[in-house]
Amino acid sequence: MVNKKKGRKFRIHYIPLIVIAVLLGIIYTSIVSRETLDSRSVNITLRSKDELDADYYEDMAKTDLADKLSIPISEIKTVQTEKTEFNDTSLGCPEKNKFYAQVITPGFNITLSAREKAYDYHAGSEKVVICPL
Repeated sequence: MVNKKKGRKFRIHYIPLIVIAVLLGIIYTSIVSRETLDSRSVNITLRSKDELDADYYEDMAKTDLADKLSIPISEIKTVQTEKTEFNDTSLGCPEKNKFYAQVITPGFNITLSAREKAYDYHAGSEKVVICPL
């Protein structure tokens, strides 16, 4: 009988330590997961295709032209931007041997100038294409 009492005392003394260890584990896990979420937070603005505006497409066109001409974007000026509807997804600038969906595609005609030359871009469906003037 003496052995049984010693065994019970042994278990009773360790119960508070086990409870404390479990609580510390829960607290640590919540702090670590909160810090991980905070450090990985990213602000993202999602827009539908219909909400994409002229500024968005102008920036895309300027970036494309700057890459093609190997010049800084600051040297490119917007001459004109007009909202329009294209007859298909080629945005009015079809490439040979390519097929395009025959749907009305909302977009923009964007005219840029750089180094005393004008460039015509058609924009819509989250893309820009350069077209001959």
